[in-house]
Amino acid sequence: LQSANEEVKKLTSEKSNMELENATLSAMIEEAERIRKEGSGGSGGWSDFGDDIVEPVDEVRESTTALAKVASPVTALGPVTDVRELTKLRVQLRKTEHELETVRVALENEKEERRRADSKLTSLEADLERRTKEVEERERDRSRADERCNELLALVKDGNIKVKETEQ
Repeated sequence: LQSANEEVKKLTSEKSNMELENATLSAMIEEAERIRKEGSGGSGGWSDFGDDIVEPVDEVRESTTALAKVASPVTALGPVTDVRELTKLRVQLRKTEHELETVRVALENEKEERRRADSKLTSLEADLERRTKEVEERERDRSRADERCNELLALVKDGNIKVKETEQ
């Protein structure tokens, strides 16, 4: 149960990291697409000189989370590389989420099994206590019956002795 809890925490942390990377990469892709759209249409002339120099954009930074800003600075990389990386990370995120859900289900199953086992243990302990009391009561009854038998045996012996004395 404890190892399952640790696994859930580990996978939750991994999921958070993946979501952070996902947000960062999404921001990078958005910025790259915005820069591409703002270009002159790809004429390649002198008017495009300096268009490939990336300056920080407040709008893109505002759309990202604070965690994404801290995680890594937004830089312009090739869009193909970003998309591939983003795709890999999304696949990895889905796998991690699936693993997390699997571990959660396993944890819930273990908790349910533990609850059943605890319930059964409580029931068995109550049954043991009841039977122990029954055994103690039977032992007292047997002891009383044994004493009574000894008393009756003594009376019978006394009666036999008196009968023999009367016969003589």
